[in-house]
Amino acid sequence: MAATDALLFIDANRYLDLYRTKKGNRLLAPLQEQVDHIFVTQQVVDEVQRQKLSAAAQLWVDEMPELQLKTFDLPDHLFGTSPSAREDAFRRRRARGNPPGKTKQAVGDQLTWEQILSEFCLRQKKRLWIISRDSDFGTIYKGTGFLNAFLYEELRRVNPNCEVFLFDEIREGIKHFASKTGVSAKQLPPEEVAKEIRREEDKLPPLGWLVMDEVSPSIVNLWNREFWNRAASEQMARAAAGLIKNTED
Repeated sequence: MAATDALLFIDANRYLDLYRTKKGNRLLAPLQEQVDHIFVTQQVVDEVQRQKLSAAAQLWVDEMPELQLKTFDLPDHLFGTSPSAREDAFRRRRARGNPPGKTKQAVGDQLTWEQILSEFCLRQKKRLWIISRDSDFGTIYKGTGFLNAFLYEELRRVNPNCEVFLFDEIREGIKHFASKTGVSAKQLPPEEVAKEIRREEDKLPPLGWLVMDEVSPSIVNLWNREFWNRAASEQMARAAAGLIKNTED
């Protein structure tokens, strides 16, 4: 079956983990391979831009003696629905306490979900893949993902025949997406590398634990200098620049 009715969404926490692990760059090629199918909201772009320095600084603190700098930028993204319509929708969601997101947190998850619903409706999608470590989207039990029941019912109101697949690992999510849609996924890292990435990720502290005001200025200065000087960083930036699929295409 073709991928024209499918939507692949990867949450900001999974992009940020690419900055926090030494082998995260092994997932760039598989992401690039799915560029035509990945849906990225402006909220995800903004969140990555806000947190990428602190996420990378964490790796500098842990691995500074041997680290090869890794950095890339996610470009801006445009949407099909009007900002006012999205704001009204996610404010209603927040006021009612509906998932995803926590009541006292910023509205990012609610806005992201409203944009997914809008994309699902406007593009007449039927199948949705979500790759996220955020439990607000659902639960992973014995390797199987279960979308939050409230979110599932909302999606069914958009398309009663919808199918949803939830994963917490980029490699496994893309592998399943490719097997169901028939798209190519030849750039996936081998299982041995996937296990190494998984071991790194299992040791990661929660996002946001490192406050940039508390990071040594020497580390920040080293980051800034290396960002501009290393050709490897520029190559990774160009490789990741194709990750965003413009929904106006």
